[in-house]
Amino acid sequence: MGLGQFLVARYNLDGSLDTTFGSGGKRLVEIGQIPALALAIDGNDRIVLAGYSEVSDADDFDFAVARLSPDGSLDTTFGGGDGTVTADFGDEDQGYAVTTDSLDRIIVAGARISVTMSP
Repeated sequence: MGLGQFLVARYNLDGSLDTTFGSGGKRLVEIGQIPALALAIDGNDRIVLAGYSEVSDADDFDFAVARLSPDGSLDTTFGGGDGTVTADFGDEDQGYAVTTDSLDRIIVAGARISVTMSP
């Protein structure tokens, strides 16, 4: 198991978990130790999760995005075939918002936190 997981659940109108989604209505995506901070639904009803992930060491966070098919499975056509991607801008990169455009391209907004270590 990785450092942590993005979590998503889908509920029916009556508040019960939608058991046709993921595993019993829930999906865990191993991508980093920080929770998913944003969610969007694209034009094909795919779920896009964004946040940030510790991918190399405790001092380096990168944008992290996962795309799920409508049934909650990872979309293997996205990223390197595992449904997830990360982007490193240098220092600590943190994704806070996500949307999709009319062509279903994913746009993530966030912050680059410059870290300077003192001797």
